[in-house]
Amino acid sequence: MRRDRIQKSRIYRQAGVEWLWFIDPAAQTVEALHAETGRWSIIEAFEGADAGARIPPFDAVALDLGRWWEMPAE
Repeated sequence: MRRDRIQKSRIYRQAGVEWLWFIDPAAQTVEALHAETGRWSIIEAFEGADAGARIPPFDAVALDLGRWWEMPAE
């Protein structure tokens, strides 16, 4: 995760990527970041089993984060 936050996010910003999500399954969190004036800004953060998460830039669709954290049946 450290490499994503430091190295990759810099490369993405330089390449013109406008939106970035950091998803941490262990912590069950999602952070939505937006590139503004050459820097990443955290727009919103989500946690746990939020069944109606609207995460920019795809906030027209409600996402069920609880399903993201479910362990697949073996």
